[in-house]
Amino acid sequence: MKDRKEQLLPELYQFLANIEGEPYVRHYLCWSITPVNPFEESEQNHLANILYIFNKKMYERYLEEKDYDSILVHLDKQTKMGWFIKNYKKIYRDVGDEKYYKILRQILIYVDNHDHVRKHYSKLISRGNDHLQMMSKKERNQFDKLPKKLTIFRGTSSNKFVTPSNIKKLFGNSWSLDREIPIWFSIKHSPKIRGSKYIILLTYKLKKSEVISYFTQRGENEIFLDYTNIDLKRISYEYIPEDYKLKVKFNKKESTPFE
Repeated sequence: MKDRKEQLLPELYQFLANIEGEPYVRHYLCWSITPVNPFEESEQNHLANILYIFNKKMYERYLEEKDYDSILVHLDKQTKMGWFIKNYKKIYRDVGDEKYYKILRQILIYVDNHDHVRKHYSKLISRGNDHLQMMSKKERNQFDKLPKKLTIFRGTSSNKFVTPSNIKKLFGNSWSLDREIPIWFSIKHSPKIRGSKYIILLTYKLKKSEVISYFTQRGENEIFLDYTNIDLKRISYEYIPEDYKLKVKFNKKESTPFE
């Protein structure tokens, strides 16, 4: 089995992605960690085929049982949200309001980069009747104790100066009640996505009633918003210097999927 070589399954060809000059499978049931060879037999093809066949069998079983938690456990981290977006209407019909929001919560917490899918979030959030059900009991208790007016922060970065015409591109769903945590993110992670010439901290003042959800599972004190409803008049920003010294040490907690 270890040295078995074979051709890549034909149904995986359309899901090949060129990453640094090498072909990888990027199917929601098979996210290969090593390059495959689409032109001849290889051991890497065999491993990708095995993974795909096994996950497809389990996927079909869980789909029939309407066991969406188990389906999402089998999907690669980077494909969970894309799959949910394609299937959210059926999931809602099958599991109802409360369970739907619990599943959505876990994906939102677990996925790191939302930029390429965030345009879909408004319809996902509004599908059910009470988006505050995304919070755990502990989070809901903490949320209820927050004041009616909040100041929240978002760390980001850009290769351009902030202007009225481009500031909306820096908006996102994830903000924090803690000023230092977004700065940490803007220094450590945002440059990989948006460029790194300018480190930027956005500040937003809002009513608690505008909040979609409040997450503490990963230690980020996160306020989740519908970024399409952000009021430009209540946004301010500042540039963070390169030599900025964080006032707190933040170790990002990794969430366990569907725990």
